[in-house]
Amino acid sequence: MKAPGPAEDKLKPRIKDTAKILWVLYVLISALEVLALMLAGMSLYDALIHTFACMACGGFSPYGAGIEAFGSPLIEFVLTFFMFATGANFALYYRAVRTDKNILFRDEEFRVYASFLLGFTGLLTLVLYKDMGLSLFNSIRYASFQITSVMTATGFASVDFNLWKDSAKVLVLAVMFIGGCAGSTEGGMKVVRFLLMLKYARRELFKFIHPKVVKPIRFNGKTVSDDVLQSVLSFVVIYISVFVFSSMLLNPARGRTY
Repeated sequence: MKAPGPAEDKLKPRIKDTAKILWVLYVLISALEVLALMLAGMSLYDALIHTFACMACGGFSPYGAGIEAFGSPLIEFVLTFFMFATGANFALYYRAVRTDKNILFRDEEFRVYASFLLGFTGLLTLVLYKDMGLSLFNSIRYASFQITSVMTATGFASVDFNLWKDSAKVLVLAVMFIGGCAGSTEGGMKVVRFLLMLKYARRELFKFIHPKVVKPIRFNGKTVSDDVLQSVLSFVVIYISVFVFSSMLLNPARGRTY
């Protein structure tokens, strides 16, 4: 369970007790996913393998074609739901059960996370439906699965999206950088960092117009220190720099003659 957010999120005073709670949640969600996949048509073996890959963001499958091998929209929708669920902060689930059932909808990061997924899914659905001529159902089916899988860094594929048009592939590439929430099993830069970057950019634009105004940045009602903002910005710059540099190394030089 990764929790590389900008601030610590403890459920209990002792980290050992917090770890126990998170592992119990992890096991319970895994059991629910196994049951749901079996009800959707998977065998127990396939359900276990794909649950492990989904929960841990491995994206592995015993089939060469991956999830496409099942050809089942129901299985894809079940996996989409659980990829979305594991992309949220597990600490929020615990608090939703024990203290406040509405905390998910009040959490800024979760709202932005859900908005990103819905927004990019809607855009990709439009591209697949309008530009590529897929049916509305298949457009929603493929868009929701691929956007959720790529954004959460799970890695499942229900279709070869490398055959899609460039406009569709750009949307899939864009969500790859976002990732899931802090305190989730997902990869990427994390939604909270994007949220803080946007708030920082908005504050700097505001200060450009009103240079003498002191405007603190708040996250879930709490003021974020400048040290945290600096660490977030540094992480994002390093992350993007590594990606660009690695892409340059892996991309063969064009126009080179031998």
